[in-house]
Amino acid sequence: MGNRWLSPGTVVKVKSAYSYFVDLGNGNVRHMHANKMRHFIARVQGCGVIAECDTEFGKVLSPEVVVNESVRPSVTVEPEKLSHLDEGQRAELVEVLDEFTACFADKPGLCDVVTHRIVTTPEFVPKQMRPYRVPIAFRAEVNGRSANC
Repeated sequence: MGNRWLSPGTVVKVKSAYSYFVDLGNGNVRHMHANKMRHFIARVQGCGVIAECDTEFGKVLSPEVVVNESVRPSVTVEPEKLSHLDEGQRAELVEVLDEFTACFADKPGLCDVVTHRIVTTPEFVPKQMRPYRVPIAFRAEVNGRSANC
């Protein structure tokens, strides 16, 4: 038997310090060594990782973003990109895009909520590195000329 993922199970009996009997939930009980077991972490369910009502993480700050209200993100999405959705799903997506315009704007905003600073010692000297080589396909663009020249 090769390595393969088995559904999350529950240890029902300890055979030794590193050997367990595990109930896989479908009526099967399997003898497993500790090296073959991993802690199961359930994925987050719901619409987001941090909800506005959560207090566990403290106050969640969001930057003020100035958005051009005349250009809604839902208008800029090409219809063929939504062709795989039914009408109800399209309506929901358009509603979310228009409700959170600042999140889906083409131009990112500026976040000044936190100032980042790296503290270094007086004897710190940045490492000198050679520049990366530029692929031939991009050299004309990097040098400031049109790629079609």
